[in-house]
Amino acid sequence: MKGKSSVLNTFAISKIFYYLFCQPVSSHYIKFFQKSCFKFIWGKIFEPIARKTLFLPFLSGGLNVPNILSKVKSFYIKHICCLINNTDAIWKYFAIYWIGLPLRKYNSSFASNLIPYSDYVPPFYKMCLKYFTMFLDTTPISLDAVSVKAVYLSLITHDVLSKCSIKNPHINFKNVFSNLFSNAIDPSCRNTCFKLIHGVLYTNVFLKKFKIVKSEKCTFCNSDWEHLPHLFLECCFVSTLRKTVLYILHLLSNGNFKLSQKFFHFLDVNGNCDVKYVYLVLLSEYINTVLYFIPTDLVHRFLTKIKCRIVLDLNRLDFVRFKKNAHRTGRLFLAI
Repeated sequence: MKGKSSVLNTFAISKIFYYLFCQPVSSHYIKFFQKSCFKFIWGKIFEPIARKTLFLPFLSGGLNVPNILSKVKSFYIKHICCLINNTDAIWKYFAIYWIGLPLRKYNSSFASNLIPYSDYVPPFYKMCLKYFTMFLDTTPISLDAVSVKAVYLSLITHDVLSKCSIKNPHINFKNVFSNLFSNAIDPSCRNTCFKLIHGVLYTNVFLKKFKIVKSEKCTFCNSDWEHLPHLFLECCFVSTLRKTVLYILHLLSNGNFKLSQKFFHFLDVNGNCDVKYVYLVLLSEYINTVLYFIPTDLVHRFLTKIKCRIVLDLNRLDFVRFKKNAHRTGRLFLAI
């Protein structure tokens, strides 16, 4: 999903913005483009995580999915800011002619009787004035040399928090999402871990809430509740894998590690970068292995994935760089 978001920001949205910056576009088409973006991200119509959360930057719990309307607003607001700050662009004379009078309280030079003004305001500048006024009313910010990015971030992050951070105030989510998007997490595991942190993995408890299944019982051990802690920590079908992971973690931490919900659910791992790297590799592969539930083959699948990580590092890096990272991959190799 992170890669899809990068594709949207790099290739798709730029084609749309070229037209949107020239003239106002109907809200119908903006909603249509936005809906298509999320359909591309999820690959389906159902969206388990709120859109306002996915608009947030990576380290705030989102996927940096482009908010088309907010991006358009930010460019329109920046356009007005450039005009107020006396830009040297040639277009400023036309802009002052159209909207100089409404902006004279922000720049006193626009109130001169020597400058001609128009009673008619084109639709494009009506939208610019509308968004600029709304922005100043809701988000006070200095207009001196403000960037488009700063305006955009203030629009999408204003009074917006991810649901998981609201429900779990005791967790350091800045560290959680920093770990999630680090290079220790394999891209094939990152989507699973991202959904797990936000609490939207498809367990029977989650599916029952949306009336997709009739029973909340565990599919494998027939326990009363198939929720996330049960599936990853309590179910008897994952006990062998859990013991294997705990054994490796105990070897690496000298017996001071406990596989708690804080670690497996939120990847809230601290410590020096080498130890953290190894822990994140093991925990993310453990989570991803449990998700693709093949009870008779969990341990073999898990160990194979870890060995593949070591072999891929050996083939991907030259000898000098692999030797430099040997304290990381070597820990995994020795433990296995």
